[in-house]
Amino acid sequence: MKTKLEEIAAKALKEANVVFTSLAQHLTKELIRDSLDHISKNSAVGVDGIDVEAAKKDFERWIGEMLASVHRKSYRPPAVRRVLWIIL
Repeated sequence: MKTKLEEIAAKALKEANVVFTSLAQHLTKELIRDSLDHISKNSAVGVDGIDVEAAKKDFERWIGEMLASVHRKSYRPPAVRRVLWIIL
């Protein structure tokens, strides 16, 4: 059985001209918790200095407001730290 997001992804691959207006209603607390569980413990900290374990520990504190802002279309993700690799 496919999840709703898997069905949407399959539709996007199958029908290239389909325009999706918003996928926010498919973001749930459970989906984000599950996604956190799939991030490697060896991954780097975010630009905010928070690592995966800290995000999991404080999950209940930040998830409510983050989801509310996504659903009201006011969420702004933090800046991305870019690293330029120069190979000589």
